[in-house]
Amino acid sequence: MPQPQFRFGSFTVDRARYRVLRGDQVLDLTPKLLDLLLHLLDHAGALVTKEQLLDALWPDANVTDNALAQAVSELRAALGDDAGTPQTKHRRRQGRW
Repeated sequence: MPQPQFRFGSFTVDRARYRVLRGDQVLDLTPKLLDLLLHLLDHAGALVTKEQLLDALWPDANVTDNALAQAVSELRAALGDDAGTPQTKHRRRQGRW
């Protein structure tokens, strides 16, 4: 069963209320970005492939890798993560994220 709440850094992800907070402030995330974050948190510590993310986020759609890259980029920006000095783990080798 997925955890109802995650905490990392100054963030709290509340699955029941379907929202992310930084301290007391609710972040303005699209449902797709929140789904991406929840999927990554549900699989924390495991390698999640690009294909797994595409299947989880767009199960009945044929989307390009760019849609996923854009979603990851937007999520990182919303969380204040910088690709130059990332705090999130991002690995891209042989089609893996």
